Amino acid sequence: MTTTKPLYSSYVSIYPISKENSINTTLSDISGIASSFGFNIGKQSGDIFYIPDIIDSRKLKKTIINQKWESTTYSKSINLIDYWNLCDENNFSLIKIIKNLFSSEMKDIDSQSICLEQAIDLFTDRIEITEDDSGLIKIVIIMEEAKLASDIANFIAEYIKIFISEEVLINNRAYRNFIQSRLNESKLDLQKVENKLTDFRKKYPIVLDTPDLQLERGRLLRDVMSYQEIYLTLLAQFEIAKLEELKESPVINILDKAEPAVEKIWPKLLHLIFFGIIFGSLFSIFFIFVLF
Repeated sequence: MTTTKPLYSSYVSIYPISKENSINTTLSDISGIASSFGFNIGKQSGDIFYIPDIIDSRKLKKTIINQKWESTTYSKSINLIDYWNLCDENNFSLIKIIKNLFSSEMKDIDSQSICLEQAIDLFTDRIEITEDDSGLIKIVIIMEEAKLASDIANFIAEYIKIFISEEVLINNRAYRNFIQSRLNESKLDLQKVENKLTDFRKKYPIVLDTPDLQLERGRLLRDVMSYQEIYLTLLAQFEIAKLEELKESPVINILDKAEPAVEKIWPKLLHLIFFGIIFGSLFSIFFIFVLF
């Protein structure tokens, strides 16, 4: 830690819910039949998101930084750029020098963008993610205020829940559209083989059957039955996909909500004693040097 300000940590623990939905269960029963007739009815993955990647995403970090947070230091809600004073005149002088040195390369970069990048880098150092073998994910936030740290940690947990729910809804809708298109194709193919069988029966009544005609009739009947099986299964699959689209299933369990820490994690008493000894020793050496 390079800051001299007190820091507090707060954590939230979440457990992702991973389960195969009914679409995948039913789908496995017909994939072989469908593929033999040139149909690829696709597959949905039970785990389509890796939560640590969401937490470490630039999108989430920008959302947190631009969010207005309640603070005991300020009278009104404030974003993290202003909270850390990243854009005030004193801190910003170095940025102005850099922009002047590289004016041609940085002419399109505004001051707010630079401040945002600084905030992202700083916040990246203030977040820790651990994942157990059991799948339990622990998110630790370190901030200058205990309640602010817990507020951000709880915000991340809710963000993950909403983000995954929305993405799953989009995925289910796309899958339902995909199944519907396959269903329409299957219906047309079924009609084609049914028409072939009907034309064959009209042209060759069963009373006039020869061994060759019986063989052809049996082949056409098998085609109709196979395509009918695919169509009926896809129809059932389409109804399941519609239900999946409407169903609201939990995506994560929040096991431990973040709470404000009672004690600060930085600086510790041991650190203060250590730095006090170092500073005292240096001051003593300097004093002796000046004295003699």
